[in-house]
Order: sequence, then structure tokens, then C-alpha cells
Amino acid sequence: MGRQCSRSLTVRECFRRSVAARKNEVVLRRDLSRLGSASQVRQPRPMASWCASPLGCAKVTSSPLSVQPAPRETLEVLTAKTFDRLGIAWQQGKAQRLYNAGLTTQVPWQTPFDTGRRHISRRLQVGKTIVE
Repeated sequence: MGRQCSRSLTVRECFRRSVAARKNEVVLRRDLSRLGSASQVRQPRPMASWCASPLGCAKVTSSPLSVQPAPRETLEVLTAKTFDRLGIAWQQGKAQRLYNAGLTTQVPWQTPFDTGRRHISRRLQVGKTIVE
């Protein structure tokens, strides 16, 4: 990714190019660490091609319903991909597993993730929706 950024480009432009060139939908802060100082990477500002979170970035597209950019994947998919990238073992929550197995007709109103006894202090957020 180093060839995409030169000294004449701003850090913001380097972020944009780096995120656009990646195959993954989820870009972690550690993926961007070579592009700027720790404080610049820690607090990237949202742009038209990606949205920022305390964890990293996700690629976005323009939303047909609003002017705001929206992630190209659902929050549940982004969370699963993020856990996979971080090496965190996870499975769907109990309510979601029961519904998927056809053991209940109660549709879960949210998609919780079960990480076992492991406590994760990171916060994943897209817009106003937060994964706990």
C-alpha cells in the first residue's frame, strides 16, 4: 500500500486510497498504521468511500434512502468479518440459533454474538446501531 501514498498527498487521501484498494470490507486500524501517526489512524474521519469507527473502517456506498453514506454490508456481516479478522471465536446468539434451526418462530429483534466467556471491550458501531 505504500506505493499509493506519496509525501505530496494528505493523510486523508492516503486513507481513501488504501481503503479503496483493499479486498476486505472491514479495514482495521492496524491495516492503516503505516499511513500516519497513531492519533491520525486512531481517529479517521468518515469519507464518501468509507466510514470510520473506533475499531477501523468499513467500505460504504451511497444510500438510496438518504444522503448519508451507508455500509455495503449489514452490521451483522461486518461484525462477523471483524471478529474473523481479529481471530475472535464467535457464534450467533442463542435466539438466532434457535430461529435458524426452526425450533422457534420468534424472530430475534437483534443479532447478538456469542463470544463465550471472553469479554470484548471494543465497540462496533454503524450509524446509531451498536454491537454489544
